[in-house]
Amino acid sequence: MPDMIDAAQASEEMWRDQAKAKSRRNQTGAGRAECIDCSEPIKEARRKANPHAVRCVRCQSDFERGKLGRDA
Repeated sequence: MPDMIDAAQASEEMWRDQAKAKSRRNQTGAGRAECIDCSEPIKEARRKANPHAVRCVRCQSDFERGKLGRDA
């Protein structure tokens, strides 16, 4: 019979695998041609470098600094 530590490890592994699968599913979506914050076009170079981009460089920088609260 597995002890409590084995059961906890199995549970943690299950939750981690589910979280990784969800993260992969969320990352498969395509990016956007226009920024979700300022509605300006996202430059081709950025979309080529990051096909999943949903913000222009300026808005992404602001978002990462905590200046924008909107989430993709």
